[in-house]
Amino acid sequence: MNKRQHSSTASEQTDTSLLDSSVFDSLKGQKSKKDSKKKKVEDDAPKQKSIKSMLSQQNAEVTTEKSIRSIETRLDEVSLKLSTVLTKDDTSVIRTIIRETIDELKDKLLSSVIKRLEIIESNVFDQSKEIDTLHIQINNKNKEIEELKTKLNKSEMHSAESLNELKQYSRRNNLRINGLQSDTEFQSSISVTEQVSSLLNTKLKLKVQKEDIDVAHRLGKFNREARPVIVKFVRRQTKADVMRNAKLLKRSGVFLN
Repeated sequence: MNKRQHSSTASEQTDTSLLDSSVFDSLKGQKSKKDSKKKKVEDDAPKQKSIKSMLSQQNAEVTTEKSIRSIETRLDEVSLKLSTVLTKDDTSVIRTIIRETIDELKDKLLSSVIKRLEIIESNVFDQSKEIDTLHIQINNKNKEIEELKTKLNKSEMHSAESLNELKQYSRRNNLRINGLQSDTEFQSSISVTEQVSSLLNTKLKLKVQKEDIDVAHRLGKFNREARPVIVKFVRRQTKADVMRNAKLLKRSGVFLN
């Protein structure tokens, strides 16, 4: 710091001496010009004397203003130079401060980044564990679904078999008759039962009462042709007797199934 103050003082003294000499020379030149102009004015006429004196005064004022401006400009230049003067020691100190500041910023930034990465890694680890747990749960659910599907398929197969057996059992007492005439559009089940009883008694020489027939009805929509008839007997033996005498219906146009 002593070197800097000494150099600054020396620079100020040098610039001040330069300014004093320039101002002195300027003022000296102005004085000589005024004396020469004064002698010329005394020899001229009164009118010329007044005009020249006015011009001389104006030139003096302009010269003074220029001198003041030049002095202010020089002072500004000197002030700017003094403000920008740095010694070698100052430069090294500033560089050291800048390096330390940069290193400190790097450490802070690196620490912040590391903490952030640790948080992200922790979150990723937690999410990974949750995902693994969800995968296990999904696999268990899939196994349960497959087991339920297997049970459902078995149940459906068993139900289908039971239904088929039930249908077969119910059909044991059923008889299909094709070619039974006297079909009408709105023929009732009672009317069909009476027709079937009459056919079996007259054609097959059996004694089948209406009470021996559980239900009898025609199949499909009426279309001017004799629709087939489904007959369900109360007892299976009645159906067996009918089928044993079915050969008596040959050439009658009536068929039993």
